[in-house]
Amino acid sequence: MERGTETETNGRRSAFRRVVETAFELVYPRTCWICDERIVGAETTGGAGRVGVGGGSSGFRVPLSALVCDECRRAASVPARTFCRRCGRVAVRETARGDDALCRFCLRKTGASNFAFDEVRPMHFYRGTTRALVLQLKRTTDPTLAEIAARLYFESRRRALTAFRPDAVVPVPMNWRRRFLRSVNSPDFLASALARELGVPCWAKTVRRVRATPPQSSVDWAARRENVAGAFALSGGKKDAPIERLKGKRILLVDDAFTSGATANEIAALLKEDGGVEAVCVATLARAGLGKGRRL
Repeated sequence: MERGTETETNGRRSAFRRVVETAFELVYPRTCWICDERIVGAETTGGAGRVGVGGGSSGFRVPLSALVCDECRRAASVPARTFCRRCGRVAVRETARGDDALCRFCLRKTGASNFAFDEVRPMHFYRGTTRALVLQLKRTTDPTLAEIAARLYFESRRRALTAFRPDAVVPVPMNWRRRFLRSVNSPDFLASALARELGVPCWAKTVRRVRATPPQSSVDWAARRENVAGAFALSGGKKDAPIERLKGKRILLVDDAFTSGATANEIAALLKEDGGVEAVCVATLARAGLGKGRRL
């Protein structure tokens, strides 16, 4: 009698799983979110009945293998030791120790000594799959892609982030006028999703832009720090983000791309000088600006 009941229960579970997979296939067809190619052989449930993309209080979510094809997952990331942990330049291979490495400039203490942030952790260079992902994030209002990007980032930089031990995640803010025109700030989505992966709070309104600036991409390389100087402030309102809670904290600062480091440097200096933050690590999907002749 008990064996019959168990068989019946297993049958119901199998039927329910088939219904869930069918429903998932209708809502999220098994095509890669980055390249739009069909994903062959992906298991939507991952063997555990997980059905949500981003998860939530239920803990159910779709595995990355059902959202991003194997080729894009491999192409979206390089080992952490590829980049200098202090400035994000290409590291000297001989300096690599686990996920940590330095470039020849930081070895000589001539490169990043004037950066206010303590670490920068890019996922890849700004090219190919990662460039496509960053551009898609700037154009979509669907937070699903940011959830996927954050999971890809966390998958590739888990050890470095764990070693940093962030207390909270803060996104690089966008000026309200530009946000009105674009309707989305991709670092906001990324920071929120990454905070969930890390199990720490996302303090989205901790830093705000107080001065509109031309896009960094339109400014001469040497003038980028001057362009963002004084462009940010900490929110002091009780509802938004009391400055008092920043004191002594370790902050993960999130942006979709890192080029000269001027914006991240300005915000990190603000967090430390005005907020009393202990350390800042910059988490970014793409490292750009490594063309010939460019210097940070």
